[in-house]
Amino acid sequence: MIVRASFVLLALLLSGQAFCMNSWPEAESACYRASSQKELDALPDTITSLYLMRWSDEARVVQLDRFKQLDRLVYWGGVSGTDDKPWFRAPSSVKDFRIEGGDESFAILLASLRPASKLTELHVNCSVLFVDADCDLAQLSELSKLSISAFRVAREGTTVADYSPADEAKVAGDWVRRLASLPAAECLWLDIPASPDVAAEAISGMPKLTSFGGTSIGNEYLAALAKKHSPIEELNLAGNTRVTDQGLKSLASLPGLKVLNLTGCSRIGDYAIPYIAAIPNLESLNISAATGEYDKSLPRPMRMVEYPGAKDDKDGFKRVFRLQDPELLKRLGEAKTLRTLIIRCVTTITTSTIAAIVSKLENLETLDLSSCVPKEGDPVVNGSKSGILSDTSSLSFLADHKKLKAVIMNGYASNHETRPSPATDAALKALAQSKTITHISLDNAELISLAAIRSLSNMEQLTSLSMYSVSVEGNLSDTLTAFANLVSLSIDARAGRNDVDVGALYRMPKLKRLQIEVLSYSILANESIGQSGLTELDVTCYPGDGWSEVTELARKLSKLRSLRLYPLPESEKGATEENNFRSEIEKVRKTLELRLVRR
Repeated sequence: MIVRASFVLLALLLSGQAFCMNSWPEAESACYRASSQKELDALPDTITSLYLMRWSDEARVVQLDRFKQLDRLVYWGGVSGTDDKPWFRAPSSVKDFRIEGGDESFAILLASLRPASKLTELHVNCSVLFVDADCDLAQLSELSKLSISAFRVAREGTTVADYSPADEAKVAGDWVRRLASLPAAECLWLDIPASPDVAAEAISGMPKLTSFGGTSIGNEYLAALAKKHSPIEELNLAGNTRVTDQGLKSLASLPGLKVLNLTGCSRIGDYAIPYIAAIPNLESLNISAATGEYDKSLPRPMRMVEYPGAKDDKDGFKRVFRLQDPELLKRLGEAKTLRTLIIRCVTTITTSTIAAIVSKLENLETLDLSSCVPKEGDPVVNGSKSGILSDTSSLSFLADHKKLKAVIMNGYASNHETRPSPATDAALKALAQSKTITHISLDNAELISLAAIRSLSNMEQLTSLSMYSVSVEGNLSDTLTAFANLVSLSIDARAGRNDVDVGALYRMPKLKRLQIEVLSYSILANESIGQSGLTELDVTCYPGDGWSEVTELARKLSKLRSLRLYPLPESEKGATEENNFRSEIEKVRKTLELRLVRR
């Protein structure tokens, strides 16, 4: 099982609600690919996106000048050459460049990008980043989005072995201060090993910065943002290891802050809740736990313990459980402006706590409670006999909410572990009473029946239903045809999992977006395809063979604007087969957005 988010959920959470950086897999999936000069030479001059992957011939300079319409360039591997003679030069048309791989020299990277004077996005993900505090950033005058992720940072011409942590922090700080001079930067992400706290003042003074985040920035950054009255609207601290409860106190002085992501922040817990609730105009909050954070933990009272090796002079403590105290958690209800609340994988929050919070959030539109139940056999860490939504009959507080539009109760599934969905028959039957909910997501749910799904068909306002990897007994397609107003649907149509007639889905009058799991692409070639009004199609096919047969499918779906196929098997022909398929699709549908995602 591979975990995937439905495109319906992504649209809800990413449209103005999440960090501004597009994911690497999605960026790569839209690109033509080349891993050798031969494959590159075979590409048409008119391509708009290119992924240079695992390049096999770095002995020669890669010529990209003929690609006059190239907008996005993605490269996997370390840049080489010198400032004067880089291994490649990006065409002047490139606006989005991403590089992922080994050790990178920022100076050589700038030389490679010098012709791209209109560059607006730069994303660097590497092992070691070599930098120079005196580097000339004039060519990045139009850069609006910058993300830097590196395990280590060192000065040009040195090695990481030359640095102590303090020395590395100084090098990183001097360089980050230089980045703060970028005049058009609106979005900045810093994931580097040593927190360059000395750069906090400079970053906080960036005039157009509206989105900021990082795993290693500390309380100093938040204090500086507040002191400078930063126009920041979005703060992403997902996975952060340095910001503490007290550090969030500064955020109350940021009236423009609308989006806050605290997923898996190891030093932020219940005592931060009052500070979060005090943020005056907060609209979206994510306080999800890291996957597995609460696993196999023994119930115990809420208390504080010393956090060895990471003390600072302000806090110096780490929680036994980050989110446990019900009275403090209920204070989230004081954040009256919240429209989106995401609480995933937090098995210590109970139904009564959520009810108390939601009943006070009159403007809440999206609630995500995915995987907020313990795995079977694991102790329940809040000391009770039940986790969240255990008493599903009490979900009436969601059905009674006047503005709630989306309820997400997904499970989590990967090759390594699964985490249950809180969705049950009783939960769905309670939600079916709502007059406002338009989207329900039940991906990977295991405890629901066909009758419970059928009860949702009475919700005339329901336009979006996601049931990715959900298996039920009975004729699922017949049940779904009763949903007269569905626009978006995610469904498992694999033989042996569900009884689904794809033709019935094509005949659903208002269905525009379909995400579907199948065992063969041939199942999609139904005779009713000509009746379909689909504009977006996302197909997961195991084992993935035969994807090239989809050309005819794209031809017959006359209104299709977006097509995504996953997973693509590795081919002995390298990227050639995939590129040829892209060319064929473009001949059939010139305006179709095609995404091909590898395993």
